[in-house]
Amino acid sequence: MKKRVQDTVPKTRVLSPKARLWLILVLSVVLPDPFKSPFSLRAYLVNVVLYFSFTILGWSIVGFFVKRLRLRYSAPQEQLKRSVLQFMFIVLFTAFFSILVAIVVKMIFNNTTHFSWTDYVAHFKSMFILVVCTSVIFEVLYSFKRWDHAHREAELLRGENAIAQLETLKTQVNPHFLFNSLNTLSASISENPALAETFVEKLSDFYRYVLDTQHKNMVSLATELQFVKAYVFLQNIRFGQALEVVMEERSSTEEVFIPPLVLQMLLENAIKHNSLSQTRPLIVKLTIKEDEVVVQNKIYKKITPEPSTGLGLQNIRKRVEFLSGKTVKVQHTEEEFIVIIPLVTPEKI
Repeated sequence: MKKRVQDTVPKTRVLSPKARLWLILVLSVVLPDPFKSPFSLRAYLVNVVLYFSFTILGWSIVGFFVKRLRLRYSAPQEQLKRSVLQFMFIVLFTAFFSILVAIVVKMIFNNTTHFSWTDYVAHFKSMFILVVCTSVIFEVLYSFKRWDHAHREAELLRGENAIAQLETLKTQVNPHFLFNSLNTLSASISENPALAETFVEKLSDFYRYVLDTQHKNMVSLATELQFVKAYVFLQNIRFGQALEVVMEERSSTEEVFIPPLVLQMLLENAIKHNSLSQTRPLIVKLTIKEDEVVVQNKIYKKITPEPSTGLGLQNIRKRVEFLSGKTVKVQHTEEEFIVIIPLVTPEKI
């Protein structure tokens, strides 16, 4: 399953400023080679200061460039491209910095800016090792932080998805829904026994589907639409011509998938927060496109609005985004409410 979580870049620091200084200091002390012969304490200390100063400056420049690359190429499949660009920049940066270091060293020790190819190669080697070592350490720590970040967020979303599924199940076994359904059934038994029998069958199908899908992450859109039709039938018996649900299927529904109960929750949300009447029926339109379902309805405000916490829509968003890696789009105006649910193809499951 493709996860959007994995495409995020953790904002936590890889190393604290204090840890960075200690790391730079250790590398600056080791790389000038204190064991070479003949040993000059003055030359060694100058080299330590130079490496320390240039490394701090270089770290800032390389760090800035690396951060830009991480933001630009943050997806896992772009990691190779990012690593190649990062390595190329390190080589070019080291080549330039080695010239600068060689010139400064010559000015300090020989009072001249002229340096030989041997001097340049020696400084390039030391600087390259220094930059590569710090970059590798940084990249390993960054990769671990990124993995830990994705793992923690995935666990959090799994918990939220389980809570959302539980809330969905609670909603459907809500006494109010069952009470209203039984009242409708009771009124239909004497007036239209055949309709009452069909109502019982649809109500049974409704609850069977809720129980069957409580542990499923995805169902085919065709299956979900059959469930929605059963739910619409139950509500049409209750509200009559005050509710109209229009389905426009512009694409195949067998080869695409959707988290279960999402469409039903959106319909329930529309019924709950709008005024329904025979003279001004609530029309909910479901448009099935190739890669998304658009659910839209006109807004008819109730005289006494139902209290809303927004948790229902928030749960839908989190479930869909966690399970599909795609974003739910919501458009809310004074006159219309639109929710666009992305669909998932089999290879993405």
